[in-house]
This record gives sequence, C-alpha cells and structure tokens, in this order.
Amino acid sequence: MKVKLFILIIFSVLYLNCNVKKSQESKPVIIDIKQEEKISVFDFGYDIVYAVPFDGLNLYSEPNFNSESIKYIPRNTKLAVLEINDECEVINGTDYYWYKVDSGNGAGWAFSDNLFDKPVPNKVKNLKIAKIIAGSDNLINDEDCIYFIENAMLYLNRDILKIYNDTSFESNFTYTNYDEFFLFKHDELPGWYYLISGDCEEEGFIYIYEISSESFYGNQEENVRSGNYYQYMQNTEYEIVMKYNNLKRYGPLLLITNNNKTIEFFDTRNGGPGGIKYLLLDYYTNYDELLILKQYWEGASMSIYNIKNDEFRCENIFNPVFNNSRTYMVSLDFNQEISSYSLKLFSINNGFYKEIYNDNIVVDFDWKLNKVFWINEKNICIDYGEIGKITIEIGNVIRVIDNMPAKETSETTVEPLNQQSDTFADQRKQ
Repeated sequence: MKVKLFILIIFSVLYLNCNVKKSQESKPVIIDIKQEEKISVFDFGYDIVYAVPFDGLNLYSEPNFNSESIKYIPRNTKLAVLEINDECEVINGTDYYWYKVDSGNGAGWAFSDNLFDKPVPNKVKNLKIAKIIAGSDNLINDEDCIYFIENAMLYLNRDILKIYNDTSFESNFTYTNYDEFFLFKHDELPGWYYLISGDCEEEGFIYIYEISSESFYGNQEENVRSGNYYQYMQNTEYEIVMKYNNLKRYGPLLLITNNNKTIEFFDTRNGGPGGIKYLLLDYYTNYDELLILKQYWEGASMSIYNIKNDEFRCENIFNPVFNNSRTYMVSLDFNQEISSYSLKLFSINNGFYKEIYNDNIVVDFDWKLNKVFWINEKNICIDYGEIGKITIEIGNVIRVIDNMPAKETSETTVEPLNQQSDTFADQRKQ
C-alpha cells in the first residue's frame, strides 16, 4: 500500500511540473522595445559656440580667472551657452564677457575671447588667426589648404625667410622656404606681420624689412623662361629699383622716398576681389611720376602716380606713349574679348591728365602691332608694318584715319571729349 501511495505522489508531481512547463512555454513573451530617450543640453535651443584655444580650454567655477578650474575641454568642443555675465571687460577697445557654457558633460565659465561660433582649423595655433580663417569666406580642401582669407595678403615667396616665435628679434626663430604664405598686418607694431602657410604647417611672425629682394623677384633668367608676363615685368621693376636709391622692395612692400617723405605700396591682392598688387614699370624722374601696374583679381591696368602730390593722376591706361613736349599721351590697350584696341588720348597740363578721346579700334588676330609712336607733337602713328597703319591727328577736332586691310579707308572726326556732350556717340561724325 505504501509503495502504491509513493508511486502516485511521484506521478502527480511529474504531471504538475509538465503542465506548469507547458503553461510557461505557451504564454506569450512581451518585450518592451521602447527605450527612454536621452535628453541633451543641446536640445533646448541654446546658442552654440566652440572652444578655440589650440591647447584646449579650461572652464572655471566662477566668471573670473582667479576661480577654480573645474574642467578641461579640447579645441572645437561644442558648447551650449547657458548664461552671459553682465560685467564687461574692455581689452584693446573690444568688449569681452564671461559665458557659462555646458559641453553636455558639465558646465563652467569661459572667457568669450576663447570662444567662436564656428569650429576653427585644427592646425592653426594662433587663436586670432584661427578665428579669422573660420569666419572668412575661405576655401579649404581635404588637405586643409587655404586658398583665400579675407583681409589677408597671399604672398608668393622665392627665397628663405626668417620666422620668429613672437614680435621680438630676441625670440627664437626658424628659417623656411615655403613658397606660399598669407600675411596679416600687426596693427600695433609697424613692420611686423603674422604669417601662416597655405597648408597651415608654418606659423609665426615676420619682420617685413628683412625680406630680401630675391624673395619677390626670384631669378631673372627663370622669369624670362617662364613665359609669364607678370614675372617678366618683375624684371623690369628689378632694373628700376636697382637703379634708384630712393626705391626699395621688401617682399610685398614697395617703398618710395621723396623729399624726406616715404610712400608705401603694399600688395593686398589675396586671391579674391578687392585686393591689388603693385608693380613699378617706369620712373619719370624729371616729372616725379611713376608708371605703376595695378593688378586686380579681375585683371590689370596701368596708372600714373604723382610722387610729389602723393596721388594717382591718370588711371586705366596701358603702355602710355608721350610726345616730346609731354603735352599729350596716347594709350593703346588690347581687348581680347571683343578683338579690338581701346585707344585713349590725354592732354597734359602741369602734371594733370585730361582724357580727350576714347574709342575702340577693331583689329584682326593675325595683325601684328609693330609700334605706336608720335610723328610730331600732335600726330600719332599706330604702325602694323606692311599690313597698314592708323594715324591720329590732334587739333580743334581729332581725326582718326584708318587704312587697315579688309576695310575701306575710313576717317573719323570727333570733338575732344572735354567739348562734347554726355553722349559721346551722338557727337561723332563719319
């Protein structure tokens, strides 16, 4: 009887275990896939700034440098601005404030000069220059090469330069032969510029009066062989500068001294609109005048500069030719886009230039201009050799006689511009 009862109990236990297991296996398993979303400080619409210092930024417990440093964050760390302290600190005429910022992993106070509203180039150590590059309309490719920086001058170097750690001749320095730099003027220290290479590998200060003439002019023979018109004209300036003691070239800076007065022409062309490169092409010593090429991003033109009065007297000309008495000047500039020459005439009185004629001469690409010369004081010849010539006669009216081929010999007579109405074309007589 005991045996039967024991077997019955075992059987009941096994049966109940099987049913429980079946019940557990048949019950559906519910998995809650909804996870709690993590809220970030950047989700609350705060203004965003970035840490700028090359070596990283310390966050302080209070809005002053004497308080405890509570956190260190690397350059370009994204920060939410939680609060701005009302007290302003004026440094060199600029207002600075303390910002309470949060990196998403703790908050603290940071000085506004160490913050910027965009990430800055990681390679650039100088805080000010890093912010200038980040804030300008510059182009940086995958190799961090800079092509344009607003308000900086792109300088092409052809020699070895000395770069200082700071604006002191006693500071450490290195030599570099990089061929492409951007220069930033140091407002407080004349002659000193901050320099950064186009690939951000070289940085430091440079004293412009230490730059050799070879840095700007390069090798004279190589300039000729290059076939580059601008480099070829650099040779022209080199010969002029070497001839006259009152002319000096220090890299992008051309200096002219006259009667104890120094005039500076500093290249500012930087790969974009607005800048100019200056190149000296002639020096009319008897008249205190310079012929200067002004090269823009969009093109180039020549101008006549009066040293004594420190001003440009005649602009937008090309290859000027004067008569012997220097009472008239002719300019002939080829315009490739419309296959014509822009012919301009100027009368000259006491160093002042007045435009009296301006028109286009249609030419053929196959015609080779021989020379432009004055036949006498009031007659000009534009000579194409055996092909033909164009002559201009200056009097109460200006006569242009054109006997070039493929056109019937024509004559145009116009009144000088100073006697004409505003509509020049209406005054022309065929």
